[in-house]
Amino acid sequence: MLGSLFTIVVLGSCATAAPDDDPYRIRYEEALRAATSDFEKAVLEDGEITRAEYEEAVERYVSCMADAGIEVGLHEQGGYYTYSSAAAPGFDATHDGCAEGTTLLIAGLYIAQLTNPGAEDYDELIVVCLVRAGVVEADYTAEQFAADATDQTFPFDDSSADFHGCMANPTRDLAAR
Repeated sequence: MLGSLFTIVVLGSCATAAPDDDPYRIRYEEALRAATSDFEKAVLEDGEITRAEYEEAVERYVSCMADAGIEVGLHEQGGYYTYSSAAAPGFDATHDGCAEGTTLLIAGLYIAQLTNPGAEDYDELIVVCLVRAGVVEADYTAEQFAADATDQTFPFDDSSADFHGCMANPTRDLAAR
């Protein structure tokens, strides 16, 4: 069977205990209102998702998929996981059912905070990362990056590990998680 690689990035919401200046506060509040399980509510109510809470959500999702007969592989990428799985009948419905109450609200919010803690312009963060990694010169701009990304005509090797690292998590070397 052919495997497929997918990333679950649901841009979720920020919690009631988060400070007013937290750029994710509103997203936590929205996620908490949308939470369907006691687990999600417990994770979201303090306005912070820890690495351990994120990993528990992923573990619950993977376990649910396994219980349905679908094996899911985890792949570390920039401080979070991507998943791989062989094609299976009913995969989409099973995925949706298993994500609800586990990773649906938690994973996207955790990944957003990890990769963009200040909720800044993501293209800007990627360019800063590319400059730090020595992939581009300091005068390369976010506007150039956006145009290059649209055309898929980068002035650098877009198959390099540094490029993929910056795309996966532009703040990876700054993150303390």
